[in-house]
Amino acid sequence: MALEFLSHADNTLQAYLLKGWFEQQGIAVQIRGEVLGGAVGELPTEVLQPQLWTDIEHLDKAQILLKSWQSEPSSSLWFCRHCSEENPTSFDTCWSCGTESQRNT
Repeated sequence: MALEFLSHADNTLQAYLLKGWFEQQGIAVQIRGEVLGGAVGELPTEVLQPQLWTDIEHLDKAQILLKSWQSEPSSSLWFCRHCSEENPTSFDTCWSCGTESQRNT
């Protein structure tokens, strides 16, 4: 499996949110560089941001999905009634605990 760089995430939370979202779409994503936050001030910003990587055969689809996710208004969120985590409206279940969205009940 040959991995290709997909995108930087703003932070570790966003990286895992995106990872879960991609996996719901059937695309495996690997996060790299998530533990470099302790080097703030020592390394360039672009090195400190978590990176999302995916298999080269899924890269085109992942890039299209990422553009779709990035174009959604930031108000397109819902909060889990169980764990209070923030989720994009495209998620039917909470990325953190798996609780179903209230929109579906």
